Amino acid sequence: MAKARAAVALPAGFRSYDLRHTGHTLATRSGATFKDTMVRAGQSSEKAALIYQHSDLARQQEVASGLDQLMRAARRKGAEQPSGADLVRDA
Repeated sequence: MAKARAAVALPAGFRSYDLRHTGHTLATRSGATFKDTMVRAGQSSEKAALIYQHSDLARQQEVASGLDQLMRAARRKGAEQPSGADLVRDA
């Protein structure tokens, strides 16, 4: 394994299972569901699949941005339509 790592310029501590971690994480970031990643990796247990999935700062920022966009859209929509309180008050 050391010879192969050196041939492709991978760090000395690199393990082949690191590729499973990368594959799971990238598949999820591309939009794959949890079940999709399990099927791709040939895993039958959720526990095994969870070991290989990771979330980094960049992904957390993407999630936060997506939530922000959803909330902004909901607020715009809410501003256009009366709220439940407005409907009751005006009845």
